[in-house]
Amino acid sequence: MKKILSLLFITIFAASLCAQNDKKPILKFENSTHDFGTFDEAEGKVTTEFNFTNEGNMPLVITRTAASCGCTTPEYPKEPISPGKSGVIKVTYNAKGRPGQFQKSVYVYANTEPEKTTLIIKGVVNPKDATPEEVYSREIGELKLKAKHISFLDVFNTKSKSEIIGVYNPTNKPISVSFADLPRYINATMEPNPLPAKGEGQIVTTIHPDKCKEWGVIKGDFSVLINRQKNTANQISFTADIKEDFSIMTDKDKNNAPEITLSSSVVSLGEVNAKFTKDIEIENTGKSDLIIRDIKTSNAIYGIIANNTKLKPGEKTKIVISCDPSTSKSKIMNSNITIITNDPANSIQVVKVRAFTK
Repeated sequence: MKKILSLLFITIFAASLCAQNDKKPILKFENSTHDFGTFDEAEGKVTTEFNFTNEGNMPLVITRTAASCGCTTPEYPKEPISPGKSGVIKVTYNAKGRPGQFQKSVYVYANTEPEKTTLIIKGVVNPKDATPEEVYSREIGELKLKAKHISFLDVFNTKSKSEIIGVYNPTNKPISVSFADLPRYINATMEPNPLPAKGEGQIVTTIHPDKCKEWGVIKGDFSVLINRQKNTANQISFTADIKEDFSIMTDKDKNNAPEITLSSSVVSLGEVNAKFTKDIEIENTGKSDLIIRDIKTSNAIYGIIANNTKLKPGEKTKIVISCDPSTSKSKIMNSNITIITNDPANSIQVVKVRAFTK
């Protein structure tokens, strides 16, 4: 009899534990994904609601929500949701400045198992037509421009190259545009000129490498005059990479080309505290004259002198690197010395200089 009572007690106790363990909230959404479809960017913010029910037998508490992007904002009920009751998670997506297809995640954290539930919003945003003020976002005086910097990439020494900057006149009167302080190898024109009121045009800038004494990467700027008025702040900057056009060489030319050989490509000086010079030897190991087109340094504290810029086959020369550490604003005095020659196989050679001071 005692055994029967004992077994009965254990059975009732176990059933009680199971009943307690079964008491939990269950977060059930009608849909976990919403497709906004296709809509216009001009609509700005769009919102949807995810309806849910607590299908458990304990109050549901949503502790927090999070989104995969700052463009998505979820809102959730702060009060507990009783068993059998429903609620709404509101999700807003800001389409402004975000044209194209999108898919974002919203994470809902609650006293459920598992703790996190993921919701998805998606859609396609048609871009709005940009206003002239948005297209031409830079300013020079009254003139609006698409850019204030020009990049001339791969400028070969055999031909000129032009780049265009789009411009807009937002005023109700024509604007006359002219240019000053142009390097001798750069020219610029305004088309049309004057620029009509509310009219669009372009600044055409052309680089003539045959008029430039520099090689490799060069930088500069020039002034833009609005209605013949000069303002030092009204400038367009430019960079250019001037290269030798080796494509015009024949196979015979390449077989008889010059060849640069350096005594060292790394100069490790360690700690330096006084003026110094260092020599790098250059030898022409090719079959025709080697011409040193240009030598550049990435650190202005270094001076560079080439004893000879034209080497016959087998001939050697030295470039002298000098420095005064007292002129350095930094304790680290590293520099890259770039040597540009007419060697078609290795037209650019870099010597790394490594030094420091107390």
